[in-house]
Amino acid sequence: MRICSDQPCIVLLTEKDVWIRVNGKEPISLKANHMALLNCENNIIDVSSLNNTLVAHISHDIIKDYLRFLNKDLSQIPVWQRSATPILTLPCLTPDVFRVAAQHSMMPAETESEKERTRALLFTVLSRFLDSKKFVSLMMYMLRNCVSDSVYQIIESDIHTKTGILVW
Repeated sequence: MRICSDQPCIVLLTEKDVWIRVNGKEPISLKANHMALLNCENNIIDVSSLNNTLVAHISHDIIKDYLRFLNKDLSQIPVWQRSATPILTLPCLTPDVFRVAAQHSMMPAETESEKERTRALLFTVLSRFLDSKKFVSLMMYMLRNCVSDSVYQIIESDIHTKTGILVW
């Protein structure tokens, strides 16, 4: 089964033993009740079996907020190696919390409290990966396109501010 998401990151929870293959590379085996954090952008992700309700979709905004929340000097974090498979796995300690987070990540928030509840639940899911040395690097790697867009907008805004010329 191929996984697709319009978000840069997903975290999936396995109900049974499965394998995950990223970009046609050697499959990675996951035991039941394990989580996998995956970069979705420009990657082909296949899973042997999956319950779609057990996939949490993580947006650029959630990743940015989470990295700010960590309050770390990100300039000291090693860069994610492009040749590395963009996946981290580990056992899930709170599958019930994960299920609620995944459910909320797929629904549009209608109120500010729903938005904050979803944010807090997804932060909880992401926090499980904090012990992985590669976690923050992978999160920063997932933001790379978003950051380049932001830099472009800042430069464009600065040109407009200093010259009074609109850039189209």
